[in-house]
Amino acid sequence: MLSTNIFTSDKFGMYPNLSVNKQVTVQMNSRALNKVSVFDLRGLQVYVTTFDNKKISLNLFSLTSGVYIVNVTDQNTNTVTKKLILQ
Repeated sequence: MLSTNIFTSDKFGMYPNLSVNKQVTVQMNSRALNKVSVFDLRGLQVYVTTFDNKKISLNLFSLTSGVYIVNVTDQNTNTVTKKLILQ
């Protein structure tokens, strides 16, 4: 059986969320991030990065304005998903 560990979104911050300059900060409160993936509404992965830190700045300049889904995975493979709006 496949399973995914999910951690609560209150341990994960993403700002600004309505991003005018297409630069977004992703931050964990308790654990180090491992991977951030950004998907468009068709489900296509349009951005991915991996790292070992509690905070990262994403430069999403290549993406068009719209709504995206951000999937964050921590070092223990726990995941959380949030909506992101780029203007």
